[in-house]
Amino acid sequence: MPKDETWNDKTISGLMVHGVAGSRAATLADELYRYLLFHTQTLPIPLAGPHAQSGQDRFATNAVPEARLGDLIAYDWDGDDVIDHMSVVTHIGKNNYPDVSEWGTAKDGRRSDYVYRGWTWSENDKNWLRVKNPHVIATLLVVAP
Repeated sequence: MPKDETWNDKTISGLMVHGVAGSRAATLADELYRYLLFHTQTLPIPLAGPHAQSGQDRFATNAVPEARLGDLIAYDWDGDDVIDHMSVVTHIGKNNYPDVSEWGTAKDGRRSDYVYRGWTWSENDKNWLRVKNPHVIATLLVVAP
């Protein structure tokens, strides 16, 4: 993705992530989500929550047949319309169950100790995401080629 004045690694308006500066869109999940929706050709597909198609809760089936490698899944842990976490689809498993990879999810702020996880699974808690986060909302971001 090309850098611009909103998405870059030079601006210090975001967070310092492991000593690396970046714009808000480069360092904050909600800012990246909004940047992708309004500045790129990214298609959001609600997987669970109030915006999902009627009767379709993908957490119940785990299947996301629309997902492709490189797409993103955005998570709103508590249903407050603020994206708290993003992950990248890195593998499509059996029955269209995407595996995702991510960085920075370990409880103590370290990088993740795992390479990938199923998109509805918490590797940190060794349980389904909805057990700890019953109001979690997820959105697949289909990134235009």
